[in-house]
Amino acid sequence: MRFLWHELARAEYGEAVDYYLNHAGPVVARNFKTALNQVLSLLEDHPAIGAETSRGARRIPLHGFPFNLVYRLRADSIVIVAIANQARRPGYWGGR
Repeated sequence: MRFLWHELARAEYGEAVDYYLNHAGPVVARNFKTALNQVLSLLEDHPAIGAETSRGARRIPLHGFPFNLVYRLRADSIVIVAIANQARRPGYWGGR
């Protein structure tokens, strides 16, 4: 299963990494990247593991961080829709 990233999701990921680098240091930024990679590895083997949302997507939390990886399943791919901060307005990514 291949991953496709929505351009805004990629930007959210970069913003989160930059935030952790600037405010918490490189170790925390690296831990954030590791948490995301763990979720992506899990999704490769179990693509339907995320909780369904009301907007036809699925979400799975990043362990140890206030973010959800939001994605949509396609026949041959997983589309990463958002790296959504849990404090942000829920479902803001719905139009993606």
